[in-house]
Amino acid sequence: IARVGGRRCAEILGTEVMTTQSGKMNECCFANVALPIEFVGEGGGKEGMFGEEEAGKIGSWINDRGVVECDTYLQIAFHGGRLWVRLSGMIYLEVGDFEWVGERLRELCVRVERGEFRGQ
Repeated sequence: IARVGGRRCAEILGTEVMTTQSGKMNECCFANVALPIEFVGEGGGKEGMFGEEEAGKIGSWINDRGVVECDTYLQIAFHGGRLWVRLSGMIYLEVGDFEWVGERLRELCVRVERGEFRGQ
């Protein structure tokens, strides 16, 4: 379920599932899905992109909104210049559950792009 659901969530977000060259990373009950938020190096950059120094604040905001507004916990981590959400096949039990969280994440990422995580 994690492999199929993770791919479905990534499709909804327009991103990808984290993997390794051997593919062994995806042979478990978790899927790490990239969030559609673009980062540049320290100090910010092009319009519509965020500085890496904001990744922690963005991840915390998404996590908080997930709990408060969606009644779900979202494990967010910054790795390799991207924010990732870790989804468990032991929590999200059907593909529809992964689709549900994908839709919620897409909505939250749009709000990040608008700067809501900054308190605006």
